[in-house]
Amino acid sequence: MTAALRTRFLLHPSPVGEILIVTTEEGMQEKIVTLHPLRGPLEDELERLSRVLRSIPDRTDDDPVAIEATRQLDEYFAGEREAFDLPLDWRLVRGFTRDALEAVRAIPYGET
Repeated sequence: MTAALRTRFLLHPSPVGEILIVTTEEGMQEKIVTLHPLRGPLEDELERLSRVLRSIPDRTDDDPVAIEATRQLDEYFAGEREAFDLPLDWRLVRGFTRDALEAVRAIPYGET
């Protein structure tokens, strides 16, 4: 029997508004499953994510992957970072969208 998926979330202020960071943990592997500016009510977004992930995200202040993401985001917005080094969980991205995002990851900062 597989262990239940554990999900946690953190809200982080940024120059583009509150950023929702959601992590997943299966076994000993923790990864970011979504990281995006919050455009509507938090409760609505958490409800949507709970349905697709089949796990209700818990609020966290001590998730190491989410904390590292906030650090890297802050450096990026301060002009000190050009690339991100975070473990990603791709389960919510499929098909062409996934192929496109993986291709975009290979484009160096400032290039098109």
